[in-house]
Amino acid sequence: MEKINYLQKELEMKQNLVGEGFEPPPNDGRIRVNVMGEIVSAENFESDELFLTWELVLPPYFEFDNQDFLELNGSLSPEEAEELNRTKSTTQISRYTVETSKGGYLKNTYYFSFPLDWQFKANTSDLGKRWPLLLVQANSIDSWGRYRVEGYTFYELPRESGLSEQKIFMYRPYEGLYGMIHSNYLGGSTRVKNLRDIASASFVNEKGAEVPLNRFLQSCENAGQMTFRFTVTKQSKEVADRNRSVFKHVKHQEAIEDFKLRQREVPGPDLIKTENGLISRFPG
Repeated sequence: MEKINYLQKELEMKQNLVGEGFEPPPNDGRIRVNVMGEIVSAENFESDELFLTWELVLPPYFEFDNQDFLELNGSLSPEEAEELNRTKSTTQISRYTVETSKGGYLKNTYYFSFPLDWQFKANTSDLGKRWPLLLVQANSIDSWGRYRVEGYTFYELPRESGLSEQKIFMYRPYEGLYGMIHSNYLGGSTRVKNLRDIASASFVNEKGAEVPLNRFLQSCENAGQMTFRFTVTKQSKEVADRNRSVFKHVKHQEAIEDFKLRQREVPGPDLIKTENGLISRFPG
């Protein structure tokens, strides 16, 4: 009896930890996309300290979804909406750590582990078009107060559900000899006036999806690298109904198989029941 009470308490504890506040799929025929991830790190820059400014560009056929917050609080102020699905921000300043790469050479690595979390809604027919873009600008500042733009890059949020991690190369406008000398001694650098210009062009890939074109239309040089890690989940009523139907069918088949096994006479203790039927406990 004590063991049964213990198991009941264990089940109740697990149920309390999981909770019941799960948002159902949208009923308007659209799909909900949940994106959670982080800016993991940057590497191969020459500065001692690095910080990032980023901006999320949302296509017109995507919109933010704040339904979870509305279910709990009933209303949403503009300040709260900005905090829930933030579209731009700045990371902390990270100092480099010298590490050895797989190839055996030394590299400067800057760890951020900066969390990112968004919820979107979109029509299923629009999922083949361009997805939201994360635009990133890497900046450095030294002990003399010299500020420089170290590089640019962008990352299209993953289209497939699940966990993904990707390393993206960065680049910066080529400044020429005078610009390089000025930046080295006095700070400052050539910068993009509008961060969205770094991913303004696009093309259609072999899968028929519209994807952004890498690099803006001017002379560039390679900078460092960025590592992103994201987890994507999708919710739609159509998929939920199909999964529910499949689950009911599987449960029905399991009930039939269980009934057949119960009706089968077990000759003696030398036979045991398994998922595939009855097998001998002591095979000869």
